[in-house]
Amino acid sequence: MSYEELPLSQVHEDEGANVTNVTGWQVPIEFNSIRLEHNEVRNNAGRFDVSHLCKIRVSGPDATRLVGRVTTNRATDIAPGEVQASCILAADGTMLDYVTVYRVPDSSEQAFLVVGGPGSDGLVHDWIRARRDELGLQASVENSTRELATLAVQGPDAERHVSQITGPSVGNLDRFEATYTGVDGTSVLVSRTGYTGEDGFELFLPWTEAPDIWNELDCQPCGIGARDTLRLEAGLIQAGNEFHHENNERTPLETGLENIVDFQTPFVGKDALETESDGDTLIGLKLRGRGVPKQGCAIQYDGTRVGRVTSGVLSPTLNEAIGLGYVSSETGTEAAVVEVEIRNRCVDARVVDTRFYTGTMTNI
Repeated sequence: MSYEELPLSQVHEDEGANVTNVTGWQVPIEFNSIRLEHNEVRNNAGRFDVSHLCKIRVSGPDATRLVGRVTTNRATDIAPGEVQASCILAADGTMLDYVTVYRVPDSSEQAFLVVGGPGSDGLVHDWIRARRDELGLQASVENSTRELATLAVQGPDAERHVSQITGPSVGNLDRFEATYTGVDGTSVLVSRTGYTGEDGFELFLPWTEAPDIWNELDCQPCGIGARDTLRLEAGLIQAGNEFHHENNERTPLETGLENIVDFQTPFVGKDALETESDGDTLIGLKLRGRGVPKQGCAIQYDGTRVGRVTSGVLSPTLNEAIGLGYVSSETGTEAAVVEVEIRNRCVDARVVDTRFYTGTMTNI
């Protein structure tokens, strides 16, 4: 099976990255070590090549109406240069993707960039086009995943590192804002969001310009290994772990994303969510004994299996074994301690908030 390369694949190879195949893409796991890269992001800054993220451009006279129908948050509230966290749902209320929606700044037309998880671009593109056609709306829906490279710079010193190549104006960006700036004559869309619990920026730029701009960033290169440990400490969900549109169907209410669901908007899946009951609840887990909770491990309460782990790691920041998992709603509200089955033995775990760590910039 062949896999697509990122715009920096040769650079990653030259830098000695350990690579793997994820959702059809060849991506770096680590450059030095996951722990080193993780700690650099927590204490300084790290740079990530996340060009495999889904990027769908929606523009035209009915773009706002279309985005408002396919995302759960209030798209009409997004002003040019603002970014909004949201979800895209199937008609039954289950999540197709967890996305950030950009209202393109400095545009004379209604234009949005919908950024989702790795490997979801075909699904999201086709879903939005189908809803456009059903509603008879005038909007262009383009898959820009392989045209726009995406670099993420995360950490308490991220602003300093990014401003060294973009100029100091990026420091004026508030959380969930975006602007265009020039880097060596290249137009770059810069946003300030993040997926690590720290301050962070994303740079969207032409695919072919990525190597030069990557090399100008003077901070630790990081792979998806550190990205996963960082996002888990911050309590952020990941497609393929906390949900999947085919083999782990979940609603945003089950995943704890109620704050980005606006029931005053007519989004696809709203009717199903309004009648949802007896769903599962995503909980945080901190192990009391030895072991690390891994995806698929059973969660037991009072001797009965009540759910399973979706993500787990030995936290480099907290030096504790932590995890996320689904249990029945009743268990999630009542249990202070559960058991996680690890290699045929049960280990006690405290039920805690899903956000294990709060960094320099609060995430949604």
